[in-house]
Amino acid sequence: MMRRPFYQWLMTQRNPVAADEIQTFANAAFYDQIFPKQSENFQEISSYLE
Repeated sequence: MMRRPFYQWLMTQRNPVAADEIQTFANAAFYDQIFPKQSENFQEISSYLE
């Protein structure tokens, strides 16, 4: 089973009419030019978000 990046999963949560926190976060990540889109590393994503 091939793991996919967190960003790829997150994009499945997008909603133009953001109804909840995950959808709002997904929408913001979509527009963030420097979000670590290809990363599968929890520490890298966590550090970026902090």
